[in-house]
Amino acid sequence: MKVNQSVLPLFNQFIKDSKSGKRLKKNGGKISNGTIENYRYTLNNLEEFCNKTNFDLHICDVNKLTLREKKSEKNYWKKFYKKYPIARICNPCPLRI
Repeated sequence: MKVNQSVLPLFNQFIKDSKSGKRLKKNGGKISNGTIENYRYTLNNLEEFCNKTNFDLHICDVNKLTLREKKSEKNYWKKFYKKYPIARICNPCPLRI
């Protein structure tokens, strides 16, 4: 059965975990502030894209999908990849932190 999770809250948690030190680099060091800023910029771009295009960005565990659901997910991501660059070129958003 297909269970979708919204990407934006998960990505926001990813950023928080990176900033707090819960997520570390392979060598055990903290992730740099510059990298976290890049994550925030990416999150802002994705939020702007979702707001402008009314696109619901989600992910799901593909290991639990039927063949039909996998095909549906594949088409969903093709649709995203077609829309995202066009939205970014036509309406670039400034960095908002």
